Amino acid sequence: AAALAAWPEAAEFYLKALDGVLPTQRSTVLRKLGYARLYAGAAGLATEAFREAMGVALTPHEAVVARLALAHALIPQGRYADVITLVSQIDPDIDPRQRAEALFLWGTALSLEGADLGAATERLMMAEAVLRACPTAEAAALAQVSFELGNIAAQQGDLTTAIARYEMAQQVADEAGDSALTWRVLARNNQAYHRLLLGEITAAESLITAALSLAEEGGLLSVMPYLLSTAGDLETATARFQQGLALATQFSIPERVAGITANLGLVALQHGDTTCAVHYLSTALAQADTLGARHLGAQIRVWLAPLLPPTEARIRLAEAQAIAEAGGRQRLLAAIAQVRAALSNQATVPR
Repeated sequence: AAALAAWPEAAEFYLKALDGVLPTQRSTVLRKLGYARLYAGAAGLATEAFREAMGVALTPHEAVVARLALAHALIPQGRYADVITLVSQIDPDIDPRQRAEALFLWGTALSLEGADLGAATERLMMAEAVLRACPTAEAAALAQVSFELGNIAAQQGDLTTAIARYEMAQQVADEAGDSALTWRVLARNNQAYHRLLLGEITAAESLITAALSLAEEGGLLSVMPYLLSTAGDLETATARFQQGLALATQFSIPERVAGITANLGLVALQHGDTTCAVHYLSTALAQADTLGARHLGAQIRVWLAPLLPPTEARIRLAEAQAIAEAGGRQRLLAAIAQVRAALSNQATVPR
């Protein structure tokens, strides 16, 4: 708890430090303020600091560093188009580490947006190649690229490759230690979630417990909604999801607001409360569509369709199929086929 409280205190310190800082140091202090706010879960306030850091930068290097920091802050806010605009304008002849970071952010935004997974993979693979060729590259950077490639594999339904990528990210991040703490946590979280999908409950429990412990010890408040979303699948689901939803709402992480709201719908369905399930899933779908999170939106449509009248169910499944086919999401396509078959069987059962 003390570690979690440290980031807001650090943000307050840097905010006060701005009063007497020299012009040559102002951009640096603003970036530190931005990161303190970001790690405290205040991505919106972090955005303001990073944008100001860009504006007062005195050198091209300072401006690029601030631009990349701003792009990082926009990711959890779901502002993927803005991220792509920021990083696509960066000179490709900059320092290789910054070039790799720009490519990573570009690929991540494309992956989360979900419209062009091929382009996302291409940029992430380019980032990985740049990092492996750079003797001064940080392990954390390589871990985050492997992690995001795992996310793309998961979207495409290749859970074996996804888990292998998350394991690679975890190994690299663990070797780097505290400098890669975020990826030590998130790699375990995503492994846990996808092992749950494969029915590997014991392994998933161990991974998410370790992730929660690392996040709490390291004060990573901003990642807690992701962890609580996964942990809710294991036990005390409603309490975990409500806690995660409160944090995601408080810190303006709209993708997790939509995802956890959908999870609450699934829990309600398991409890036999169809009305509540439809409410949560419909709300989550509207949130995902507003955000432009195509993969999440398609998944929610698949969950929601069996609860709707036949005509509306067919519409939702057709929408999900269009998204799944465009991104080569084989696991989603299989799920759509299963739901269609189940609905067809229901329609042919004599009443």
